[in-house]
Amino acid sequence: SDPHEVEAFAGPVFQASKAEVCKDNICSSPDTQEILRLKAKLSVPGRNRSRDLQKLEVLQLRVEAAALLQRVDELKGKRDTPVIAVATVRGFPVGNSGLIKRVRLEAWQNLAMKHKKLRLEAEAENQSLREQYANQLKTARTFKKLILKQASLKGKLDYLVQPRHRPASTLSI
Repeated sequence: SDPHEVEAFAGPVFQASKAEVCKDNICSSPDTQEILRLKAKLSVPGRNRSRDLQKLEVLQLRVEAAALLQRVDELKGKRDTPVIAVATVRGFPVGNSGLIKRVRLEAWQNLAMKHKKLRLEAEAENQSLREQYANQLKTARTFKKLILKQASLKGKLDYLVQPRHRPASTLSI
């Protein structure tokens, strides 16, 4: 048994998509075709096995990651349900253009509602910031007036408090 021998690819079960067509459990996506091609190259003597093994592992991980991401999206429901799936669940024929229009309209309405909510929140925050700025500006002006008033009063007080000196020539002994 060769230590570099690659086990058969036992990836996750895939659902049919545009890039992948499965018939009789044989999938023909570009990545799975590349995996099969690399496995065939591994049996050829004189090839760089290490490089081919790394490429094979990267491709297998890429395929598995794509499948897992698709599964996560399905579980979270983040992505919009495909029109075909909606049509089958609701019992409408697949080619029903009215259903497609309704699904698109719902998606756009949800997006518009989300953006409207975000806009209203931003406008409320902007109004709050404007009010804070106005209050701070008013406070700064008040402090400036107080400081100027204090400085002018201090100058007047210094003038009144300073002792007056007579010139030396007027002093009598």
